[in-house]
Amino acid sequence: MTTNPPGASCVFDRLGDQIGTIASTPGTANIRKSKHDITIVCDKPGYQQAQYRNHSGTTATIAANVAADILLTAGLSSIVDSADGADNKYDSAVNLTLIPLDMVPANTPAPANTPASSQAPAQKP
Repeated sequence: MTTNPPGASCVFDRLGDQIGTIASTPGTANIRKSKHDITIVCDKPGYQQAQYRNHSGTTATIAANVAADILLTAGLSSIVDSADGADNKYDSAVNLTLIPLDMVPANTPAPANTPASSQAPAQKP
């Protein structure tokens, strides 16, 4: 896990449970594979919080093994792998850029939802 600038603290969350932390980037966290996505949230004083959703996906090798398992073992091993997430993977290298707070635009009023043509005065026939 790398951030720009370095020195951010990051928390790894899955299904509402904290599953790992990095006290100061760059750093690593060993996360057990699962079929559920991970949300990574990084903070550093003076910067806007950065967030990354690390999707759990099936590897191509495992997908090929599932096809072989179905033919050879009626799919029993692939069912077990899918149930516990052993056939899934996460992005191993994550890079996040934190934006300085002084560069975050101030809140501006939202534009009107009325189309410009309806704002023109009505014409009499």
